[in-house]
Amino acid sequence: QNREPSLLILTELKRVSQPLEGDINGPWSIWSPERQAWTTYDTSEQSMNPYWQAVDTGNALKEWLWNNQSRYLNRATPSSEREEAFKIWPDLLILSPPGTRHRLPFRPSNGYGRWFYDIEQWIHHIDSWRPKDSNIDLTPDEIEKLAGLLNLTRIWSGGGGEVFSVP
Repeated sequence: QNREPSLLILTELKRVSQPLEGDINGPWSIWSPERQAWTTYDTSEQSMNPYWQAVDTGNALKEWLWNNQSRYLNRATPSSEREEAFKIWPDLLILSPPGTRHRLPFRPSNGYGRWFYDIEQWIHHIDSWRPKDSNIDLTPDEIEKLAGLLNLTRIWSGGGGEVFSVP
C-alpha cells in the first residue's frame, strides 16, 4: 500500500451556552447571567484553559504514538524518527448557540493549533489543509489499525482525509 503524507489533528470539543473570555496563557472565564459576572471556566483538567487542554492531550498522544508505533505501523522495524516526528496538531472547536460572541484571540499567538466556533469551518479546515511538513506517512491500513487501537469511530470521510471520534 502507498504511504501518504499524514497529519494527525486532535480536536478538543467544548459546548458552552455562554460567552468565553480569556487569553492563550491564562485561565478562561465564562459569562454567568445569574451573577451578571465572569466566572472561572473549569476545564476539569490540570490545564489552565481548553486550548492548553488540547495541547496537553496532543503531547500525551504524541508520546503514545511514538512508543506504540510497532502496534500500528506495517514497517519491519520501528521508525528511527524521533518522537517529535509524531507531533499532533491541536484544534479547539467551541460550539455555542447562534449569536454567542466569545472574547478570545483569533488563534494562538504561537501559531501552534487553532480554534473554531463553527463546525462547517472546522470540517473545511480538516478537508482542505495540507501540512507544510508531513509528520509520519501512513497507509490506509495503518490508519485503520491506529483507529482501532485508540477505540475511535469514523465519523466523516472526505477528499482530504478521515475524521475519527472517541465514542
